[in-house]
Amino acid sequence: MKDRRGGSYPAAIIAVVLLAGILFAAAKASGILEVKARVKVKSIPPGALVLVDGVPAGTAPLDLGEMEGGPHTFRFVLEGYRDAVVVKACAGDVTVEGKMKPLPGGELAVDSEPKGAKVFVDGVERGETPLAVRLAPGRHTLSVLKENYNEHVEEVTVEAGKSLERTVELVPAVESYYREAIERAPDDLMNYCDLMRYYYVRGRYEDLVDLMFDGVAVMMRDKRRDDGLRRFIQEIGKVREEDPALYDKRIFPLVLPRLLKVWKEGKKDTAAMKLGDYFILGPRNPERGIPLLFEALEEHEDEPLLYRYVVTRGTKAQALIRKLTSSDFSRLLELFLTCDERLPAAEAAELLMGMTEVCKLRRDFSALEEVSRKAAELAAEIGDKKTEFRALNDLVVSLRVLKKYDEGEKLVKELLARKDVPKMYRKLLERELKRIRRFKRLGR
Repeated sequence: MKDRRGGSYPAAIIAVVLLAGILFAAAKASGILEVKARVKVKSIPPGALVLVDGVPAGTAPLDLGEMEGGPHTFRFVLEGYRDAVVVKACAGDVTVEGKMKPLPGGELAVDSEPKGAKVFVDGVERGETPLAVRLAPGRHTLSVLKENYNEHVEEVTVEAGKSLERTVELVPAVESYYREAIERAPDDLMNYCDLMRYYYVRGRYEDLVDLMFDGVAVMMRDKRRDDGLRRFIQEIGKVREEDPALYDKRIFPLVLPRLLKVWKEGKKDTAAMKLGDYFILGPRNPERGIPLLFEALEEHEDEPLLYRYVVTRGTKAQALIRKLTSSDFSRLLELFLTCDERLPAAEAAELLMGMTEVCKLRRDFSALEEVSRKAAELAAEIGDKKTEFRALNDLVVSLRVLKKYDEGEKLVKELLARKDVPKMYRKLLERELKRIRRFKRLGR
């Protein structure tokens, strides 16, 4: 007797089946034996077609329910595996298990995002993702298809005895349309706006930030361009303002490293620095951006570009700092006064001189005294005479306004006694000395 693949069943199995059948038939015919069985069937791996005594019964695992007792032949059939045949004498509660061995070939495991996509191999539908199929060794055409998404097609090579895994990220048809528009006209910022909104609504924030900075790169290449620039900036504003909590927690941590990278590449470029007005403070309610500003400074204390944005380039930043509460300004001031611990002295001195201008705008002369004194010390350490005397001049002004006349007069006399004071600063100091003496005399 041969199986359907042309092989022969072992003689022992045939003999057992015949003998069991004869004995069972004789016992049943004589009324000696009346046997029933409840049979459950499972296959390893699951999903095999089960034939009982040559008749299809369903796909494993399955419950065959009650059937006549006695010997039965169970055949398990699954594509990519050798058939398994189990002969079992059934009585009472019985579980039949068919263990199948894979045929020579390989396995292709396919998943997709989103899941539930139809999978075709060589034009034949094999099911929905996630799934694994056994295939003959060699090249095959894999197609993954889902409604409202672009079809994904690729060639795969399956090796005997190995498993090949493919995870496919399906591209929505709408996204593909927007992407094609950008590819056709990569310098037209209008093309970026709809796709930014698409990513934002779907919570794809990494893709959103990548796209925003692709647009920023276009801005940096041609700062005079008009096509779509206004709407592009408005779209950034919507992302920043629409849900501030979402922006602060989910989007800004992705934005900050990209923003710093643009600043580093642009160095002291004014347009690059102005990006902080869009991404940190926001276009409409800059006060809302104060926590983000401090978060950025405290997280990147060694990044001079952030300090420079605060004091020199960000017009909104300067306007905002003038309105900071005393406690917030003190917190900011402390970061600047200790920045030399994290930055080179020359960089720190330059940033502190920027902060002196902010102190003047706030008319906070106590802060001006601290900052200018620190800047002068750092400039003296590195031999930067110009910065040193600028800072010392600001220090003299702060002492006069704070009515520290004796200290101010003493400092001016010491400076005028130095031979390295530039002519311009010598005149300024002489003028300040006259003012100090006059105010001191008048008791003002």
